[in-house]
Amino acid sequence: MTNNEIKNILKLSQKKFRDSENKFVIEGRHLIDECLKSPVYKKQFDRIYISKSFQDDNLLKRLYAGKYSVELVSDDVIKKISDTSAPQGILAVVNKFHSDVSAESSDIIVCLDTINDPGNLGTIIRTLWWFGIKDLYLSENSSDAYNPKCVRATQGGIFNIQIRENLNLKASLSELNNSGYEIILLRLDTDNRIFDFNPIQNARYCFVFGNEANGISAELKNNREFKSLKIPSNSKCESLNVASSVSAVCYHIRYALWQAALHV
Repeated sequence: MTNNEIKNILKLSQKKFRDSENKFVIEGRHLIDECLKSPVYKKQFDRIYISKSFQDDNLLKRLYAGKYSVELVSDDVIKKISDTSAPQGILAVVNKFHSDVSAESSDIIVCLDTINDPGNLGTIIRTLWWFGIKDLYLSENSSDAYNPKCVRATQGGIFNIQIRENLNLKASLSELNNSGYEIILLRLDTDNRIFDFNPIQNARYCFVFGNEANGISAELKNNREFKSLKIPSNSKCESLNVASSVSAVCYHIRYALWQAALHV
């Protein structure tokens, strides 16, 4: 590996280069394995770097059987290009996959308004993957889904969720509303509780969660066509982490839909 190649990989730690190159970096056995399992992302490997001391015969067999571009490098090189303090000896540069903007979304969408923390975003993506919610909308000025910290926090969810980034939420939510989605804002300043909301089978919903510090923007809250719900508190705790809020709402929606299906 040349010094120039090392520099190009290190540049991908910065958003502007991830955007311009349309690539990002994944590290470790688990993320490589999850990428291989993804019907979409298993075709997006650009190059895989493995240290000479790396030991995982099963994973290596799968990589070589898939005829991926694999390069053996020294442990020192892996340390140089790794974003982690204790690299596992395997790292890959992956092409971003952007679905067609006209691709139809599923019946449930989660939308994030200016989420700033990449760890929160990664946990949310992992949560959506767990609950089988496949569509995520991110507003302008939100954290980058391909940030190394975010990618690690997704635990593979990044390869299984359709993500639309840098959206003008006012325009996007109005378009969704006009196409039959009920837009639901999760906010504290309402008396309507999420647990009193009973979703309907085959109906279309978009749940909107706000910024960690400031909540949902005023221009969205002022839209009278949108419904507002809150997760009720059982204590004097001021607020709930946004990733925890997404988990609570996803659980309620999936449970309520399961209950409704039982009584059809």
